[in-house]
Amino acid sequence: MIRLILVTALAALLYAGYWGLGARATLADARTLAEDLRAAGWEVDWSDISLRGFPSRLDLTVEDPSVRLPGGDGWHAPFLQSLQLSYSRDRAILVFPDRQTLTLSGTEIAVEDTALRASIRGSGITAEAETLGLSWPGHRVTSGPVLAALRPEPGAPDTLQLYLRADEVRVDGVPLGTLLIEGRAFLEPGDALPPGLAGIELTRLDTATSAGRAALAGAVAAISPAAAAEVQRQ
Repeated sequence: MIRLILVTALAALLYAGYWGLGARATLADARTLAEDLRAAGWEVDWSDISLRGFPSRLDLTVEDPSVRLPGGDGWHAPFLQSLQLSYSRDRAILVFPDRQTLTLSGTEIAVEDTALRASIRGSGITAEAETLGLSWPGHRVTSGPVLAALRPEPGAPDTLQLYLRADEVRVDGVPLGTLLIEGRAFLEPGDALPPGLAGIELTRLDTATSAGRAALAGAVAAISPAAAAEVQRQ
């Protein structure tokens, strides 16, 4: 019996050490990423960063995260969580709050969501939300369930495949029905971290109504005339 207790205690100590190493590595990775972004000219701030989840999880919580790109675009939220299993650190679930703020081309966009989550595995990202709302001066977009994905394009190292499906979409009160978008994002070649965005191409944009498409183009034009033109082109 004493031998069994000693073996169990030793196993517990070894596992606690294993978890501690993973926790320190996770915190170090977060701080290293922030420093890499700052070195590239980004502004990255938070009020606190912590990690919990012993014995089987590595749950990282960042309080008041704020990111601003060199061109002025940015994002701010009350918190952001990254959830991982201690034995599977190559996969993470990001948990977002129900209110966030985006800044694009000088326009502040209020984001309201229900159960927004993003799964990161390797180089791919899949995001889902039960509801999503975007508001900026003079415009509002709402939807029911949303599914979005970002994947590397095979054979094209500087290209990402884009996919978005949103149901029950309304733009400034005009119903679109289901919105389906497919396309590609082109990254600037090179080893810079993070890579720059060279451009976006839409290969498919479907809505249930033509009036909805026109309303979408009009709303997007307030942020990006180029993106509005791409919507009208489809």
